[in-house]
Amino acid sequence: MKGSAMEFRQSRLDDIDDINAVFADGRASLRALGIDQWQNSYPTPEVVRGDIEQGHGFVAVDEDGSIVGIASALFIGEKIYDDLDGPGWLTDSLSHEPRYCTIHRVAVSARATGKGVGRFMIESIEALARENGSESVRVDTHRGNAPMRNLLLKCGYTECGVVHVLHVAETTTERIAYEKLIEHNAADEATGN
Repeated sequence: MKGSAMEFRQSRLDDIDDINAVFADGRASLRALGIDQWQNSYPTPEVVRGDIEQGHGFVAVDEDGSIVGIASALFIGEKIYDDLDGPGWLTDSLSHEPRYCTIHRVAVSARATGKGVGRFMIESIEALARENGSESVRVDTHRGNAPMRNLLLKCGYTECGVVHVLHVAETTTERIAYEKLIEHNAADEATGN
């Protein structure tokens, strides 16, 4: 898929079955890594539907029209990010006045693994963050999720510390938190973006 035409768009209600199939691939991938993340049916159908209805859900679609990746991009504050253990965020934005975009629930279909879909989605969300005037993009992932952690480093993210997720029924609630500053060009500055 590298070099091929992919589309990044908001997810729709008629995408739910395909999204759930990609999440199933994501669960299997995490299970193969020996990670307890997402093994208790998270993200639930209610979370998927909520992402769609609130405009947070996005999909990567290949040239055949198949959904090969999913991610959520939120421009609302993330309360757990206010309490970071470690070196600290690159920006001083807090959840009550967020100037960051948050990436959650990233998964790639098994047939598209290793084909650049994850990078494509992250770069697409960074473009959304730039358009939204965000100072940065933040994301967290399980300590054992080496593929995601490596991808974030390759995409220029900085490891900033540890957060603890509150909504999961998993043994491991600790997540490694990353942030990347969003560069704005002179045209953005002139228009206030």
